[in-house]
This record gives sequence, C-alpha cells and structure tokens, in this order.
Amino acid sequence: DEGWAFYAGSLEGETGGLTGAQLWNLGQKRCKDFGTCDGTIDNVNNRATANSKALSLVQMGADKIAQKKCNDVQTEFKLIVDQMSVPLLQGMIKYAFKSDKNNDLGSCGDGDCPKEWAEGWAFAAAILPRINSCDQDVAAMIVENLNTANDAPMSTMGYAAFKMEVEKTYSCLGLTCADIGELQNGAGVFSGMEACKDIDAPIAGYKPLTDVVPHSKIDLDQKEINSNAGATTQ
Repeated sequence: DEGWAFYAGSLEGETGGLTGAQLWNLGQKRCKDFGTCDGTIDNVNNRATANSKALSLVQMGADKIAQKKCNDVQTEFKLIVDQMSVPLLQGMIKYAFKSDKNNDLGSCGDGDCPKEWAEGWAFAAAILPRINSCDQDVAAMIVENLNTANDAPMSTMGYAAFKMEVEKTYSCLGLTCADIGELQNGAGVFSGMEACKDIDAPIAGYKPLTDVVPHSKIDLDQKEINSNAGATTQ
C-alpha cells in the first residue's frame, strides 16, 4: 500500500490521470511522447502501459502478502522495478535528442540549452545504477554525453547513436523495444528515434537465439547501392 502511495501520490485521484507529480505522472507524460499509452482511461488521458503493468503487479503482490505469501513476491517486485524504469529511459532518450546541437529538430541549435541538459542528466542519474549493473561501457557512455559537469553535453555522440547504445541494455533491464516505444509528435516519429528491434525478434519467420540484428541490416547497404545505381527490385 505504501509503495503505491509513493509511486502515484495524492493528486491523481481515484482513477489516475495527468494531475500528479510522482512517477505515475511521469509515465503518463512520457507515454504520449513515445506512443506507449494503452488507452485504458479514456481517449484523452490514455494510461501509460508501464503504469498499467505496474498497477497489475502491485495488486498481484498485495494479494500474495494478504495470503501471507511474503516470500513469493520477489518476482512482482523485480517486474515493478522494470516498469518503473520505462519513463526514466524515455526521458533520458528524449532529452538526449533535444540536447544534440546538430539536431535541427532539437532545442540546442545554438549550443546552449541548460534546461535540456539538466533534464537529460536528471533522468540519466536516476537510471544509471541499473544500466551500470547491466553494461558498464554503456553507463560510461551516458556519463560522457549527458553529465552536466561536461563543457557541452551531447557533444561527443549524436542522439541516434546514443539511443542505439542504450538499447543494448533493454533485455538486461527486463524490457523490450516495444516497452520504450519511439519518440514522436503529431507529425510522426522523429528520424533516428524509431523503435528498435529486440534481439530475438523474428527475421522472415526465423527466431534467432543471438543478437544478429546488426547483421540483418546488410540489406540497407544493398538498398542504398540499388538506389544509387538506379535499380529497382521486382
């Protein structure tokens, strides 16, 4: 009970929406940015899928505790932490995008965007311990790019490459590419912010056991060659 009270806060009312200031509210904001709302409240304030999953897991855990099965709730606890990580990752990726001075659609074209830098580092600092436990190299890359102690955050790597590095940790974090979604606005998904593909996603009906997504992208080179050569596929 206390855990959910801290997660949602008092301002969300009985059904939850977009009026609070806790992690529930953050999930609501980020799901609209990344297309990860599931529509369980209404057509205006769709519930973040991460919030729906977390709520279901909390209720399952509460039922087990009520039955005095306290040792059996470790699974729910871990899965709740996974879902709590979703809006933190989304926020970090969003503000890496906005902080990239070479991004014409960002907010740092003049190389000075203190708000975006601060937002990016705040989200990064919150999720860094989990990422570091999965991949220390990715964690170091995040610090190098988003730490506000740096002279110019997001100056060593473009936002698309940054996102691809972070995606390496999703499986370890208990998440999928669909959980994070893709950064978008009313006009569509931003270039370079498309949803990734999970390492075990089927390729033409075959489900690989290892990460061969980079290998499968060889056809992108062939597509570019065909295009430059004026060839068409039949």
